[in-house]
Amino acid sequence: MILTLTLNPAVEKMVLVPDLQLGQIRRVDNSDIDPAGKGINASRVVARLGWPTIAFSFLAGEVGSLVASALAAEGVRSSFVRVPGEARLNVTVFDRASRTATAFIETGPEIGPEQLQALEADLKPWLTARRVLVLAGNVPRGVPDEVYACYVRLANEAQALAIVDADGEPWRRACRRLRCGNWPDHSLSAWTRWSDRHYLSRYASWARTA
Repeated sequence: MILTLTLNPAVEKMVLVPDLQLGQIRRVDNSDIDPAGKGINASRVVARLGWPTIAFSFLAGEVGSLVASALAAEGVRSSFVRVPGEARLNVTVFDRASRTATAFIETGPEIGPEQLQALEADLKPWLTARRVLVLAGNVPRGVPDEVYACYVRLANEAQALAIVDADGEPWRRACRRLRCGNWPDHSLSAWTRWSDRHYLSRYASWARTA
């Protein structure tokens, strides 16, 4: 089984316009919304490939409820801890004329220690040998930079494989705890490999017995 952790989930809205002009009212050619967050996206891909997965995350406000509903509609199993505030609604505007995209990214809710502890309590029992834990995405307000390193330690203790896709200090601290093991490639995977279906198949097959 592949477990994913998304600390700052979102809904992504994609808007297509023929010609973007600032300060003007423009008609939209097409728009689409999807649940988002790197860990959530990983679970969606895993589910589409027919392998078991659980997406762990926080649920905030009406936007968070949209994320939960969309995952349920896709058949993606999830486990959420409800928190105050509102999840991110990110908007990307694609301009046909200039062939450019402009993204507006929200910050998301602040997460407190009690919510972090509740999420860890939900996820920890699922961490057993030969399972994969994907830790992906940015760290929201209120969450310490050590958070991914703590989850890597939990994965190590459970003899599970941890894959980390993050930036900045949370990534650097997690890297200090990453170690090689008896995994499919005898090393931890980079996210570029995780996004490749060939390597995804190898990790999922390796974790299938869990």
